[in-house]
Amino acid sequence: MKSLRQRKALRAAAIFLAFCFAQVYVHGALPNSSATAPVPQRQITARLTTKNNQPITVNGNAVGTGATLLTGATVETPDQVSATIDLGDAGVVELQPNSQSNWTSTRTATST
Repeated sequence: MKSLRQRKALRAAAIFLAFCFAQVYVHGALPNSSATAPVPQRQITARLTTKNNQPITVNGNAVGTGATLLTGATVETPDQVSATIDLGDAGVVELQPNSQSNWTSTRTATST
């Protein structure tokens, strides 16, 4: 039979090893910190110019030349009013009268 001192030492060693294995298990379950998180997409801004400075509708509000358009905007041109949307380095989009354009967050525009 083991002495009381040996049993306490064995119990302390067992507790220490259990603690060590628990730390390894928890560390292994953590997400990889070196992986890069997805970068949120930058919002595109554009400058609006209208024919003869006449107002057009952006998201239900009347706006004129010089307005800034953000991603997600819905642009509508009334009868006999055209608009130009300057996207900077990305180019220029011209909207004809009686048109509607929805600007999505995927950096593309769809016109109907």
